[in-house]
Amino acid sequence: LLSTGVGDWTIGGAVTAGGTATIATTDGDILDPGAFVVTGTTVTLTAGGADGDIGLSTLARVFTASATLAFSAAGTGDAFISEAAGATVSGTAGGVIDLLSTGVGDWTIGGAVTAVGTATIATTDGDILDPGAFVVTGTTVTLTAGGLDGDIGTALARVFTASTTLAFSGTGVAGDVFISEAAGATVSGTAGGVI
Repeated sequence: LLSTGVGDWTIGGAVTAGGTATIATTDGDILDPGAFVVTGTTVTLTAGGADGDIGLSTLARVFTASATLAFSAAGTGDAFISEAAGATVSGTAGGVIDLLSTGVGDWTIGGAVTAVGTATIATTDGDILDPGAFVVTGTTVTLTAGGLDGDIGTALARVFTASTTLAFSGTGVAGDVFISEAAGATVSGTAGGVI
């Protein structure tokens, strides 16, 4: 789906593809006020223009269900996305990035995740993994891995970040945290296991 003029795509019901699902604007937002789900093997969301937002806030996200998620919020645009059960993710935003996995599943960083503002990646029940050593960039990077064993990276495959301020939480009794920061940062965080 491509909007070629000035205007928003508003998800008004389920958008479901057996294959890939692509929604793009040339100059406008992608909004999902009804919390309807965009489903596809790969979901690609591109909001163009001077302030191309994907969702509006943590209370008004775009909902997706995919194995691979790619996004671009152009200009000063923010990206607020809720994924059903984790995905392999990459994307950019001129403003804020806030990614939440609400089901059981991991976020796997599959390409650069780059915000000009803050970058937040969280799971309700799953890990945050970065086997390709792609970098999560933001002024403040916040990583939260939820559940009984919420790991952030592994001993052999850290999560790579580039930030001024870094906050993390590896939850449960065994959640470990392995992070590689580009050039130091102001840091705080907790883990049920190893830091």
